[in-house]
Amino acid sequence: MTEEEIIIANMLIHGHDTDIKLLQLSDKLIDLAVMLAKDEEYEKSGFKATYKQPKLILKESKVFLRNKFILHSIPYADETIIKLKLHGRMVRSEKELIKLYNGVGRLVDPFELPVRFVAEPYYYGNVSLCTNISDDPEFLKHMKLFFKSIELGNKTNDMTGVCYVHEIVHTQLESIKGIVKDYYNSELLSIFMELVYAYENGVVLLREALKNRINMFLIEFHSLYNFLYGSDVTEDGLWHNVIACKYIVSTVKAFHLFSNYYIGDDIEKNNILWELQSVISGKKTLEDVLDLFGITYQNSLDERHIKRLIEGTKTP
Repeated sequence: MTEEEIIIANMLIHGHDTDIKLLQLSDKLIDLAVMLAKDEEYEKSGFKATYKQPKLILKESKVFLRNKFILHSIPYADETIIKLKLHGRMVRSEKELIKLYNGVGRLVDPFELPVRFVAEPYYYGNVSLCTNISDDPEFLKHMKLFFKSIELGNKTNDMTGVCYVHEIVHTQLESIKGIVKDYYNSELLSIFMELVYAYENGVVLLREALKNRINMFLIEFHSLYNFLYGSDVTEDGLWHNVIACKYIVSTVKAFHLFSNYYIGDDIEKNNILWELQSVISGKKTLEDVLDLFGITYQNSLDERHIKRLIEGTKTP
């Protein structure tokens, strides 16, 4: 598949709009990146990566999310299950294949999804999905996403809980096709909720979570910059930089929403979570809620949103 075909296929699988373009490096985006790159003092986060038992981390994350949202069950399967149930089955049409494929898994509580601890940094997390078995656009558009596991870094500490919350939120959104229309928003709610979790677990953890997100933002910004203006424009490829745009947009919007949450009173905080529940429940798209709170990509580039968070969490 070409890079363009990979992009379209990914949009169809998740129910995103397929009209997607790379970001332009506007003055506001560049100014924000420069401001974040210069804030060297913030690198001294004071976070100590102290070992914490995995079972305790998973339990704390579960309690946190259960207290915030009513979560729905998610489709579970793995390649072995799919192979066993589809092996030797004859289908006469794409419609019949979709029906057969979508019936192979079962619904599970998101916290029943197997968790694998892998040799990755402590801020690593990933949701593993089963691969699709057809590249036909009609199949991709209607296939059910089957979750098979969550991966977390094996050096477990308080940041592991941040990552686990992030991935569980992904299961809630990715199991409802089209609940996030814009691919560039697909990391937003997971980043927002990881920051809320860190916020409720102390200023040191919030500072580390913010520092991690700022570093990720800068990595993706530099990738996009080098792709558009660097001497070796083919180094990363189009698809890689579409992903970079996703993290840039999702991060600045998540910072904006979390900044509102951070300074809000209990009523405002509960209102934000109430509206986000409607997304998790499939009643509104994420874009509906962003519109409700007046959050756009352009106004999220306002440096005041992230400066408020940095100043509020710097080491005294």
